[in-house]
Amino acid sequence: MTDFALRLDHLCQNTGMRRKEIAKRIGVSNTTLSSYTNGRCEPSIWVLDRLANVLDVSTDELLGRKKENDHERV
Repeated sequence: MTDFALRLDHLCQNTGMRRKEIAKRIGVSNTTLSSYTNGRCEPSIWVLDRLANVLDVSTDELLGRKKENDHERV
């Protein structure tokens, strides 16, 4: 599983929403969301943006990018 998939899975688990609701809110099927969280495929830039909005995180956090004044990954 990729780092992205692990981060996404963790964030989805901590929302308090069912996966079905998250998938609906980002405009994909449950199967597609599962593919993202299992690392079988990655979302488009448009879906990534919607995921960030629904999960209330930045796209940088979803992607595991470093914070500006931090040497550790998000």
